[in-house]
Amino acid sequence: MLLAFCDHYMKTLNSGRFSGETRSSRDVNDIVLTEVEYQIENVDWHCHQNAFFSFIQRGVISEVNKKGKYSYGAGTVLFRQAGEPHYNPQLKNQSAALYIEIKPAWIKRLEINLEGLPKFTEITNPDIRILFHRLNLESKTNNTVIPLSVEELLIHMITGDPDKNFNRYSLAPGWIAETEEVLRSGFPGKLTLAMLSREVDVHPVHLCKYFRKYVGCTISEYVRKLRIEKSLGILLKDNGPLTDVAYACGFSDQSHFSRNFKEMIGTTPLQYRKMMGNGVRPTLV
Repeated sequence: MLLAFCDHYMKTLNSGRFSGETRSSRDVNDIVLTEVEYQIENVDWHCHQNAFFSFIQRGVISEVNKKGKYSYGAGTVLFRQAGEPHYNPQLKNQSAALYIEIKPAWIKRLEINLEGLPKFTEITNPDIRILFHRLNLESKTNNTVIPLSVEELLIHMITGDPDKNFNRYSLAPGWIAETEEVLRSGFPGKLTLAMLSREVDVHPVHLCKYFRKYVGCTISEYVRKLRIEKSLGILLKDNGPLTDVAYACGFSDQSHFSRNFKEMIGTTPLQYRKMMGNGVRPTLV
């Protein structure tokens, strides 16, 4: 229905086509990776031939869709089904994004079904967002494992637990989402289990046991991932001292921050910043 609406009333963008200036585009086993830079003022109503994930590399991208108007900053991960209409106002801030389109041939070959996924959503799971940061980094290195990386990521996203990957938690008690919101709302240096338990009104033992069951990691691991994810967003848009980045994200010092960052991202914060801003290729581990 939506595809028919697009065909008759607005522009449908084919594989590898996005409004803005295409910096690179390649087809990896029926998955199309496209990097786009925006320096235009407005993109009219349109839709896309393929379902796709988008990773905001730089700047802010605004859009209007059936649900309302939204703005997304660097490090944001979005998913959109094929045929979903939207338009983008005010894209003249030199923003950039990496798009990962899923062709029907790939879906058919792997016997995967996208119908159970949301039509449009922002991905807030820190594990998934960190994976997209890594994929974005690998896409800039001409890494020979990029075909494997992108297919593994998509299979994990599409066939994994939709509650965890797409933030739905349909089977989880309401306090799971509430706990995540509390953890996302800030990064207190002395967060304790007792504080969190009081905030969501759940017994500490119950909180630890079932948070891990539904979210897939411990509370402390989740906080560490949130801190690294926050640092990635800062590094994409800020050139301040790494010590300031470490403190802003709740780490005790730069050394502690760098160790955790390299463990999750595969490179140091300094190398990551150079790569994203200056085109220097880092060494991934």
